[in-house]
Amino acid sequence: MFRVGQKVVCINNSPESNRKIPEGFTFPRKNSTYTIREIYEVSNVVGVLLEEIVNPINPRTGNEMGYAIERFRSLVDDDVMQDLLSQIVEEIVDESLVRETEEEILYLV
Repeated sequence: MFRVGQKVVCINNSPESNRKIPEGFTFPRKNSTYTIREIYEVSNVVGVLLEEIVNPINPRTGNEMGYAIERFRSLVDDDVMQDLLSQIVEEIVDESLVRETEEEILYLV
């Protein structure tokens, strides 16, 4: 689930082959990080506007042109990743200690 203010990474910046690219429209760069400024829905497609890019107004809708949310993935920052890895390591260590204790008990019996 995405939210306003969230950091995302562009995973697809290729234009759709059947669409004309409007003058002044900027595509995000693949593998670059962006911040979601707004989330909207048009014709059952969820789209986003980005803090780092401001596109022209669509004359038909009167709204800024954005990007389909599928073009992005969530960015996991280093602190969050480190916390997750620490939790995994703790669980592995705890589990191996339990296993060793069970083996010792079985050996004693």
